[in-house]
Amino acid sequence: MNPEDRETIIGWAGKLSRPAKIGLAGDQSRAGALIAEFARELTTLAPGIGLENEPDGVPARPALITGRFDNIYYQAIPAGPILPAFLNTIAGSNATIPSPDTALAAMLSKLRTPMPLKLYIGPGCPFCPEMAGRLLMLADSTALVRLIIIDAATFSSRAAADGVRSVPHTILDQQFSWTGVVDPAEILEMGISRDPARMSPGCLRQLLEDGKAHQVAEMMAKANRIFPALADLLAHPRWSVRLGAMVVVEYLAAGNSQLAAGLCRPLWERFQVADEQARGDIVYTLGQIGTAEAARYIRQVLKDPAGRQVKEAAREALEEIEKNSSG
Repeated sequence: MNPEDRETIIGWAGKLSRPAKIGLAGDQSRAGALIAEFARELTTLAPGIGLENEPDGVPARPALITGRFDNIYYQAIPAGPILPAFLNTIAGSNATIPSPDTALAAMLSKLRTPMPLKLYIGPGCPFCPEMAGRLLMLADSTALVRLIIIDAATFSSRAAADGVRSVPHTILDQQFSWTGVVDPAEILEMGISRDPARMSPGCLRQLLEDGKAHQVAEMMAKANRIFPALADLLAHPRWSVRLGAMVVVEYLAAGNSQLAAGLCRPLWERFQVADEQARGDIVYTLGQIGTAEAARYIRQVLKDPAGRQVKEAAREALEEIEKNSSG
């Protein structure tokens, strides 16, 4: 951190009227060490800021987490022209990000599904602060926008994988991208109009973590289509993620069993490569679906060299299907 940035932080901290906070999602990488060092120096220069260590499961790591919805992730050191905008995102501070104009606010009110954004920036980039400011305005307006700001030089392999050749570079839900300074209304329009069935697993996961399993089931029923990302979440290594996805299946099985049946084959494919705990939950989910096809896959589990707990789950699921069929 250079002397100018320190002065900026001290001046900003002197205007704090109440405690503020940032989150730190650390790891053992060099980038993680640099981000943690910045966070510690920031809280030393601005004692009114509390630093909270974030648990596993955050969408980006290593990162500084800010925003009044905890939906802004900095995988970058906020320095120079980027620093003031970063300080304005710190939850609890009395600084604010400019509000969207009337037309943009009206568009934001139409947003129904999560809109995960990545913004790749670079040191010395003259246009990156402006693009960051535009996207920060969106993220400050709604929790549905999750913004990850990434230093393309520090995370060069990730930038290459995302096809980043110049900065600023914006990516929406790993499907759409823009290079340069872009009107946020153009990005928001794409976020509103995109097909919900094309949501990435991360996007769908955000809805489930917000407690909107019923809404997800209704979206699928309206489209008369199972969103491919659901099967991925049903086989996710993390229990809490699988649980949210299983609730969606329960809603579907109760309201549209024929639609839920479309999950049988995708679930069976994921069963082959899932870990033991996820396998048990996949079998349980097949039991919830309860069709003849689901029963056939469950019987296959009983024939295969599956683990004891998985086979027990299979027996219980099959008994439930047979009981419901006879009833």
